[in-house]
Amino acid sequence: MSEIKTPDNIAQSTEVANGTMDIFEKKLQDELDSLKNCQQSSGVDSCFACEKMLECPTRKSYVSAVYESMSKGQEGGDFDF
Repeated sequence: MSEIKTPDNIAQSTEVANGTMDIFEKKLQDELDSLKNCQQSSGVDSCFACEKMLECPTRKSYVSAVYESMSKGQEGGDFDF
């Protein structure tokens, strides 16, 4: 099944191709794609609806990528908003 093209994922693909997305944003997008695939294959719309949520390595990787993206890899949680 091919991915439905939306303005968001078209823009994200363009950012990666043009090099305007940093490595942390790229990793975050990759982890988000993985998380969405997991949710779809599990038949849920949210991790909260999944019985494996607390032990899920896919979700843990996504949450880690969110923090890394916000802090741009720096230790200490100094987020760049």
